[in-house]
Amino acid sequence: MFTSLEMEPTPTFNDPFFMLYSSVSKMNKVYTSPVLEVRKNCPLHFSLPSGGICLQGDIKVEFYAKPKMMAREKMFQFWFNTYFVPHSRKDESQANGVAGGELRVHNGDDDLRTLVLFKDDLDKAYKDKQHSKFSKDFKVSLQFTPTTNLHPSSPVAGAVGGAGDDPSSDVDGLGTESDTTDDEDWESTTHV
Repeated sequence: MFTSLEMEPTPTFNDPFFMLYSSVSKMNKVYTSPVLEVRKNCPLHFSLPSGGICLQGDIKVEFYAKPKMMAREKMFQFWFNTYFVPHSRKDESQANGVAGGELRVHNGDDDLRTLVLFKDDLDKAYKDKQHSKFSKDFKVSLQFTPTTNLHPSSPVAGAVGGAGDDPSSDVDGLGTESDTTDDEDWESTTHV
């Protein structure tokens, strides 16, 4: 269950939000976060409502900035597969071949798992070699808890553009077109 996401140090963008897509729902948007107010030197923390979203398979996360009176701007995006998030403590010792991000199991909380992606793991952000928008130690942390008998990409109460929306629509919850067309040639692979 995907429960929260944190970015730190704070990038130099105003009014960030993210959109979550799932391959299980044919890359339809399953969640759009609210826009957050950026506070200098404070990590940006997005908590998902209703205890989180159950995810499975290939997941795409896109981050945007929405300055007032302007069109949204894509900050960065990344993909991950839920296979890389262990479901129990016994799974944490399995080698999964991840070269980029890291996975942490929190001491004292057997149910909390955190997938950490660093600047070099993030599409578009890694190109900021001068560190003008993203600090050199910028990272995104995704927190998960184990699930039992839930369906992937369960709709979230209050989510904009949730799984119950019209799947044929290319319009997101903000009334603008979704930016997933550039990834149509991307193919999923199966672990053998």
